[in-house]
Amino acid sequence: MKSKWYLFIFVGAILFMAIYFNYFHKSNEDLIKEQCIDCEKFEEIKKTNWILVSKSDGLSNIWDIDSKSFALSNWYSAVYDDGIFYDDITFTINGEVIIVSDVNYKILKEKKDDYFNEIIQEKNLQKQEENTSNCSNCGNRFTGRGYGFAHGEVAPVEYPYTGNYCSSSCAQQGKNKNDAEWDNISEKYGIDVNSSNNSYSEDPEGYHMENDGRVYENDKCELCRGTGIEKGQNIISGKVEGRICPMCEGKGVRSY
Repeated sequence: MKSKWYLFIFVGAILFMAIYFNYFHKSNEDLIKEQCIDCEKFEEIKKTNWILVSKSDGLSNIWDIDSKSFALSNWYSAVYDDGIFYDDITFTINGEVIIVSDVNYKILKEKKDDYFNEIIQEKNLQKQEENTSNCSNCGNRFTGRGYGFAHGEVAPVEYPYTGNYCSSSCAQQGKNKNDAEWDNISEKYGIDVNSSNNSYSEDPEGYHMENDGRVYENDKCELCRGTGIEKGQNIISGKVEGRICPMCEGKGVRSY
């Protein structure tokens, strides 16, 4: 009778050990496949207790060996790079590329999906800052292309450029200021920039010699267009600035 009990106890112990070993000594891949049938790629991530798991559709998640569960709530497009000097995981989320380096693995483990949400929110704020400008007239920040000048008139600025003014009224005020400053420049150098009677011949071809012994082109100077003053708009202040034309030395025509 005792031998039968010994046999029963022995068989029971063997069964218990088999069940215990099977439950507690399953491989990580077996545990993962119990929760994800179509998972087919497994990459151990250095310096962590993580495995980057990829499904047949290309989306990936992080398996936490300690908790025997997936660390992230959602699945993402991800690529693991185990470099010589560093390693990282590159996630692509709604078109945004987020690179998580090994120094940030701990933060990702703590914040999980919120880590991505915070980075994407920060990137969106940066984009908004990049798409805003300061109005050169009122100083307020504005989005969009803004307003500027086209052929001397106030006009909306078209892609890919951005104007210096937030509205047509600010642009008109800016134009009035620029015109006044340009008039001061003209008065300073004694040249009527609005006059077509500058020192160049109506005949656009050839050369002629004047009393000073220098040879002058008949055509007006290409740089200042015959005004003798090169003018341009300062890209920072939006103001019109002028200087004596370096090509014709303020004469309106080039000489030799």
